[in-house]
Amino acid sequence: MIPCEKHGTCGFVESCKHVRQLLVQGRADEISVIRAYVFRMRVCAQCIEKHQLEKYVLEKPEQRKEEMSEPDVFWRAFEAAYDDMDNRIAWCIHCYDELHDKYGI
Repeated sequence: MIPCEKHGTCGFVESCKHVRQLLVQGRADEISVIRAYVFRMRVCAQCIEKHQLEKYVLEKPEQRKEEMSEPDVFWRAFEAAYDDMDNRIAWCIHCYDELHDKYGI
């Protein structure tokens, strides 16, 4: 939960800092959702490439296979990439949804 000036205490969506600009520009197709433990994170293609997050993009068949075969290795690699991503932001879930809806995405 995070505090939001507009909505009070709310759940959140985490993303790289580029997601807002992509939404405003109508370029939502350049945003991927990655599996980050129990939550989903929105990440732009640039950050996926920079932090080598390709295998964490949802709906990649190889993700589930690797996770099941070597879960410790899979999640340690994710933790290292996540820690390296210094441009993360947390959005109030309602603010994110409003922005998403406003631009018709």
